Amino acid sequence: MSAAILALPAEHANIIFDALIDSRCFNHEMGRMPGADLRYWEEKKKAIDAAYFALQLATGALPNVATTASITIGAAFAGGIYAGISRGVDGAPDEHLVLLPGEAVDIDWEAAGTFAASAGGVLPTRAEQALLYENLKHEFEPNWYWSSEQAGPSDAWFQYFYYGYQLSYYRSYEGRARAVRRLPI
Repeated sequence: MSAAILALPAEHANIIFDALIDSRCFNHEMGRMPGADLRYWEEKKKAIDAAYFALQLATGALPNVATTASITIGAAFAGGIYAGISRGVDGAPDEHLVLLPGEAVDIDWEAAGTFAASAGGVLPTRAEQALLYENLKHEFEPNWYWSSEQAGPSDAWFQYFYYGYQLSYYRSYEGRARAVRRLPI
């Protein structure tokens, strides 16, 4: 990996450090809080997992996916489910695509992007959504999911995981979102 990929802004290092500190107290805090909502702790765990992955990525502790002998589509991989290879566009390198756990429901396009970032990933591109539909359709509800791509000043693209087609709609529409992680080959 190049040094440019591993460089993290200072605020990211603070977030990672805080999440790792929080993770040491995770079970203890959970036991002390009467009536704590389990969903709260699931979100905390997702944030900690995302921070831990970012730390592994920054320190080079992740496996070298370019030399991984056998990766099976649909298998657990790098904190999610392996979806396949996303082809690079306009000279960009190809990347492994990993579908991350968790789903957001009834959110607009901007909130979908925020959700994906909080899960430790990004919204998939339209091409990546087509790959997800082809390889991991069973991991999605038969519904609309936002992509990362805008279709105009007030519209964005989404993938319908029932029939497989893509359309654009108002970014204020409340749809669903899943996050992906891209790993260099």
